[in-house]
Amino acid sequence: RIKVNLSSFAGQTVRLRFAMVQYEQYFNAGVDDVMVTSTPLVKTGQATSVKASRATLRGRVNADGGSTRFYFQYGTTKRYGKETRAGHAGMADALRNRSATIRGLKAATTYHFRIVAKNAAATSKGKDHTFTTPA
Repeated sequence: RIKVNLSSFAGQTVRLRFAMVQYEQYFNAGVDDVMVTSTPLVKTGQATSVKASRATLRGRVNADGGSTRFYFQYGTTKRYGKETRAGHAGMADALRNRSATIRGLKAATTYHFRIVAKNAAATSKGKDHTFTTPA
């Protein structure tokens, strides 16, 4: 059993090639068309600039070295039902602030929202947060 840490290849396409030579007693390994990525980390932030018909949703994304897109899901229940246009979260290995402004909200209404990030390996969903629009 061989264990190899490939994290230094995150975000890159690499080729993996394995060969075992029967009588030479060594193992030869190379790389061959494998995408190594990891799950993005997300944290839902707060809603700011909340007005009767609009709000800015905030969150943070750590792309963890892989090309990552993000968006916010929102709606009047935890089923959300709506989402913002996806934005590029980058490839950085650090939490970066991200935001999106939503419009067409109803006055005096409580909304649920969360940030979502997606890369080639996985989709990560932040915790549910709420805000209430003024009357």
